[in-house]
Amino acid sequence: MSDDRTSASLLDVHAHYVAPWWFEQDGTDQAQRHQLISDLPALTELDADVTRVLSAPPEILYGTAPTSDAQVRKHNEFLGETAAGRADLAAFASVDAFSEDAVGQIEHAIDDLGLSGIVIDSVHGDEYLGDKPTWAAFEAAAHRGVPVFVHPVWTPDADDLRERIGPQAAGFGRGYRNGLALLNLVNSGLVKAFPELTIVITGLAVGSLWFAHEPIARVRDDLGFSPHVYIDTTSFHAPSIRYQVDVLGADRVVLGSDWPFHTDGTREIAESTLVTAGLSESDRDLVLSGNLHALLG
Repeated sequence: MSDDRTSASLLDVHAHYVAPWWFEQDGTDQAQRHQLISDLPALTELDADVTRVLSAPPEILYGTAPTSDAQVRKHNEFLGETAAGRADLAAFASVDAFSEDAVGQIEHAIDDLGLSGIVIDSVHGDEYLGDKPTWAAFEAAAHRGVPVFVHPVWTPDADDLRERIGPQAAGFGRGYRNGLALLNLVNSGLVKAFPELTIVITGLAVGSLWFAHEPIARVRDDLGFSPHVYIDTTSFHAPSIRYQVDVLGADRVVLGSDWPFHTDGTREIAESTLVTAGLSESDRDLVLSGNLHALLG
């Protein structure tokens, strides 16, 4: 990160951005378009006192279509150029952790481009993060000391759920799959195998903490310290954030707005939400900026 960023700056780990030209390429017909996802001024002008971490996981870039290694690298180069020299921006590289190109993509993004971390899909088909084929990507990230942001994906029946029950049901499916990825990362032994690995799961997976807290505690007992498993707030709902802090600790929760799917990522709203959640001043400082500053270096 730039030396211009100070601990006083609020940090948002969960802001999506895609180049306007991305959607015109072959193989991106299923990309998740949004009227604001290519509008960087709309994001940065939302609140000048917030540093955003830009990202676009493979599902946003491709939907369920196969990824292209060359295109992924081009996207990561674009993010690096966009964030370069700016105190208000950082970037996580998009990596297809389920492909044979994953380690090369990480090497290019971190070693060559100097990006701050990587973002990956939680599931691909019937494979989940934590399955053995995905370990190489996590090992590469752990070796480089960069965080891995684990992002949700749609369930196969999302369209049916949306039509029958509503958009909240389809969104809940994303949380379910994200939570399964968290459980698999812990139960597969991956978190214990790479004790310095930093994983950030999204707030949509908050329900999985009910099941994950005991396995995480066992890993903590085995390692002698808390594994570096973080959750981002994914918008600003005080009771949910309170629960995240109670289960994982304030030192394992980071601020995330989920732009452009939520557009309320301002300092005023974030600070007032954490006050409503009953967090102490020191815990608020950790969630608003301290934890993520430590992760990004």
